[in-house]
Amino acid sequence: MRWALAICAICASAVLVATRFYLPGMVTVGPAQRAVLSEGGAVVSLLDPGLHAYNRATQQLTIYDAHVSQQLRVRGAVMVEDCPADVTVTYNIGDVLVFHQSGGNADQIAAMVSTIRGVLADMDLRLDTPLGEAMNAVRQELREIASDGMNISHVAADLGECAPPPPRILTDRVERLPIELGGVLGAQRADMPDLELFMTDSVRLQLLNAVATYDVVDPNLSATCFGERGADTIVTDFTAGRLRYRLASYPSTELTTGFEAVAEALESEGADLVEQCGVEVGAIDVSDAVLWRIERVNCTETPEAEICLEAD
Repeated sequence: MRWALAICAICASAVLVATRFYLPGMVTVGPAQRAVLSEGGAVVSLLDPGLHAYNRATQQLTIYDAHVSQQLRVRGAVMVEDCPADVTVTYNIGDVLVFHQSGGNADQIAAMVSTIRGVLADMDLRLDTPLGEAMNAVRQELREIASDGMNISHVAADLGECAPPPPRILTDRVERLPIELGGVLGAQRADMPDLELFMTDSVRLQLLNAVATYDVVDPNLSATCFGERGADTIVTDFTAGRLRYRLASYPSTELTTGFEAVAEALESEGADLVEQCGVEVGAIDVSDAVLWRIERVNCTETPEAEICLEAD
């Protein structure tokens, strides 16, 4: 009898030890998300959208939103005279694995917050002075420190209740520009929103009537990745992000080179969507698109400007 009890005790101990080192867990990775599975500090695998099993006792999961625009709002990032101004950074994670290995959300957000405060601390900002130049300086610094897996697309300031009454601003379409976007169009089409694009020499562009294209190469994987809403939303957001980010690295005198960089980015960075979601991003259809160089005209300061008089 004692031997039987001893054997039972040993078996129970074995079960407890086994349970201690294996706790079954399930996780659902949503559309437009990726999860990094780690064990002992080392990456085990990158999980695509869907239901996955893992060991909760020894493995860790970090879920990221991928290929979609995200925003970081730093409240009270800088004092403009006596008013605290918030700064909002728009970014997206292109390469989840590289981003994770660079420290992930915690490290990157801490670095961005520190950089924003550091850049603005030395600037003498006034309520009656546009903050666009200061935000451009912040954006350039953020791009210097950002992880290789991360794209910074836009930085904006918000003075809240301290902001002066908004001036009457009109958009003047100064010049129609050629669009030279090559590449192979996909069979599926998704209308893109009207986009305002910024070049390094402060030239603003407005792109109208562009269409994102793509092909579904794996319907089952695509349905798992995007769900009922389909791929349109993610593809247009991804395509618009490549346009904004790549063109923002060139002056207006190198517009053709900028468009070439956009085409290359859609092909190279879009490879992730093929592997992970069964969708191949095609070129942007610009057959009916119009590209304008635009200027913002402050009709409060210059009511005599032609566009202001025409609008009255």
